[in-house]
Amino acid sequence: MKVTHYEQLGRIKGSIEAAVATAFKKADAEERVPHDRDARLTLLRRGLIPWLAGIDPDTKAPRRRVARLSEIPPEARPLIDLLVEQRLLSTDLAKDTGEITIEPAHEALLRQWGLLQGWLSDDAGLLAILDGIKRAARDWAANNKASSWLAHIGKRLRNSDRLLARADLAANLEPTDKEYLVACQQQDRADRRRKYRTTAILSFLALSVVSVAGLAYAGFLNPTYLEGLANGIKSRMRDATLQVGDIIRDCGGDVCPEMVMLPAGEFLMGSSEAEPERDDDEGPQHKVTISRPFLVSKYEVTFAEWDACVAAAACSYRPDDEKKGRGKNPVASVSWRDIRQYLEWLAKKTGRAYRLLSEAEWEYAARAGTTTPYYWGKDFEVRHANCDGCQSEWDWQLAPAGSFSPNPWGLHDMSGNVYEWVEDTWHENYVGAPADGSAWVDTENHFRVLRGGSWGARPNSLRSSSRLRDDQDVRVFNYGFRIARSVN
Repeated sequence: MKVTHYEQLGRIKGSIEAAVATAFKKADAEERVPHDRDARLTLLRRGLIPWLAGIDPDTKAPRRRVARLSEIPPEARPLIDLLVEQRLLSTDLAKDTGEITIEPAHEALLRQWGLLQGWLSDDAGLLAILDGIKRAARDWAANNKASSWLAHIGKRLRNSDRLLARADLAANLEPTDKEYLVACQQQDRADRRRKYRTTAILSFLALSVVSVAGLAYAGFLNPTYLEGLANGIKSRMRDATLQVGDIIRDCGGDVCPEMVMLPAGEFLMGSSEAEPERDDDEGPQHKVTISRPFLVSKYEVTFAEWDACVAAAACSYRPDDEKKGRGKNPVASVSWRDIRQYLEWLAKKTGRAYRLLSEAEWEYAARAGTTTPYYWGKDFEVRHANCDGCQSEWDWQLAPAGSFSPNPWGLHDMSGNVYEWVEDTWHENYVGAPADGSAWVDTENHFRVLRGGSWGARPNSLRSSSRLRDDQDVRVFNYGFRIARSVN
């Protein structure tokens, strides 16, 4: 490279960004690399951090790392190889093990590449937690694994849960680190049991002196807890009389979603190889048995229902409606992880355990006893749903819940409006999938499944067997969800 060209590129910073752009352009011809830029960046981030770039725990500055090539997540390997080709990363052969190692070609990559700097800044807290666990685990192991050396108890243990939720970072934990965390969890449970016993004794003594009403008036009993206790008792009594097709709410007003009772049954999950426009990830077709009736929300969870959680200070994130309206529109731009807060709040308010549907439950509910590609028949028909090409008045925008006719089991928008997150992590096909309708979860997989198509998706995405994947932390304006609850 000539000096003039180097200057035109913007010196080191510009040269790095130009090399990355070249790598991404070459990735267009690589079948194993997604074409979507955001998906590519997610994979690249997973391939770089923490394997090749981290944070120095003492100086808090970016730190170059050397990794075994085998440690790099397989799905990120094609992009990493392209960075090697552009000489941003370099490889070597370890003399002691014979394994291929990989590392940043120069420290400048960590200091001058804005994208990597941003990622490291975002992950600095989690990387510090990772380093703290490793240090504490070494001290614990060096002191005969004595319980007095278990440092991650209480709040520090909760922080470690944040790390474990990031499969890409948690993969850097060694067996001793994991054993240490298990010991911390056991110690924490023992501490909480002791605290619970003490609290129970004190509560019994207090209740023997004053009435529950007096305690509530004095502020010793949380009103939310009392509400959840009362709602839970009523809900459990009602469960005993529920019939298939019944519609209920587990709390008063319009705060809790309406739920529809679905039957137990069997169905063929996936699509046959003869189905038009099918993808390979929809097979092989396999029988799934749903052994018990369960409840599913009649509509996708709405902005109004989500905003109630925000108003209660239980949901920390308030998604922007992008001037398309809130109220009865399905909530959008929520990540899989955001939804956990909503489910926890709803459980406390109702006294019942709410969850996302498993992928098998979702397809069972979407098909509603049908076997055709769409719940309404074999071929796509306009004005049954909200999608790009559905020719409804809401094309390319959110449609209020209930704007379209329900499927045979009374569920609205199982096709279109917003993609719906489910509990399962992504698998490339159904080889080895559960046959009992349970969620298929790989704790080291950061990608989750979405179903149903959306206002911005083409009609073939509305088929009951169509699948989509994305990172569980991603927020996209056509991603929403609906909920489920088991029945006693």
